Formats: sequence, C-alpha cells, structure tokens
Amino acid sequence: RRVLVFQLEDAGAPASPNAIAVIGQPDFMRCDIGPLATDTAIWNPNGLAVDEPNGRLFVSDSSFHRVLVFNVASLDAGMSDAGLRASYVLGQPTMDTSDAATSATGLKYPMGLALADDGGTLFVADRDNNRVLRFDVAPSTMDSGIAASGVLGQSNFTDNTAGFFDAGLEEPSRLAYDGFRKWLFVSDTSNNRVMVFNVVAVDAGEAAMAVLGQPD
Repeated sequence: RRVLVFQLEDAGAPASPNAIAVIGQPDFMRCDIGPLATDTAIWNPNGLAVDEPNGRLFVSDSSFHRVLVFNVASLDAGMSDAGLRASYVLGQPTMDTSDAATSATGLKYPMGLALADDGGTLFVADRDNNRVLRFDVAPSTMDSGIAASGVLGQSNFTDNTAGFFDAGLEEPSRLAYDGFRKWLFVSDTSNNRVMVFNVVAVDAGEAAMAVLGQPD
C-alpha cells in the first residue's frame, strides 16, 4: 500500500538502510488504504516506471484500476515528502474514482509498466482486460484521464476476451522495453509464454513477432 524511496550510492547500494520518503501513505508508520481513492492513497501497487529526465514516477495502483503519476524531482535532493500527491491519473477520469472499465480511457487491474522514448510513451499491462495499452505521456501533453493511443492483445478498445495464437493475451502481467530495437516483451502469464512485439507503431490486433516459452 505504499512505495518507499531509497537514496543509492554510485555503486548501486543504499546510502542508508532507511527510506528517505514514502509515497501512498501520510507517514512511515501507516499502511491504510482508506474507503476511497484519493491523490495520496495507493492500494496494491504492482508496477513502477521512472521517467528520470522529467522527474516523474508512474505507479500502477492495481486495485483502484489506475496508474498514478507523481512528480518526484524534489526527492533527488534527498527531501522526504510523505503524503506526496499524484499529479495525474490514467485509467480514471478523476483522482477520486476507482471503477474498472474496458475502454480507451479505462483499466482493470493494471500491473506491469514500461516507459519508452525518453518518457513520451507508457505501456501498461492491463491484466484483467487481457491487453497492453499504449499511452502518449509526454510532459507537454500529459493530463488525467487521457485515452490510450494503441492496444495489443485485442482488436479494439472495448473487447477484453482472453486469447492466444499470435495476437491474443491472457492476463499479461509484466513488461520490458528494448529501446534499441523498439521491442516490447510481454509476460503472457496464463498462456505460459513471453510475447515479443515490434512497437515502432502499435496497431490494434497486432501480431507478436516472436514467442518465448512455447514452440509456436
């Protein structure tokens, strides 16, 4: 129900065993979720993506069916900021809604995140909708409730039928982006495989270019 922030040394080890900040809770001693979604609450965080050039953190808030976007630039200076408010939300029209939906603007239990193109494109594993959504999240056009610009695993934004073959997904959960080749790796969990998509452009119903974990 929270995200902890640790200061790392150049070698990658923590500079201190203590976190310097907490996101999703008002202090380090609580783990409340509250009855409603807000811009400071997180329920079941499942995926993170850091946009270092623009000082943003994307958090998939799975049980509230949304992705929260936090401005964490101030944390680079070691400033503790418990109760940090999200700047934007994806998957919901406002910060105080938490309904699951199958649409270009909705999500249903999002999990893994992958950020591409210097912070301009975010891929979201929308697990219970059996799809991966692409959002254009450049800081100049970022806003709450924006519609996805592409979908993998479905032929449109309103279907969520589980599938297999080369264009279907069933409960995708984790993502990894290869920025050099513009490939997206998707853990297609309930199909027991990893799908590889060429995401130079994302077309609805696009077929994967390769599969790992299965012979075909």
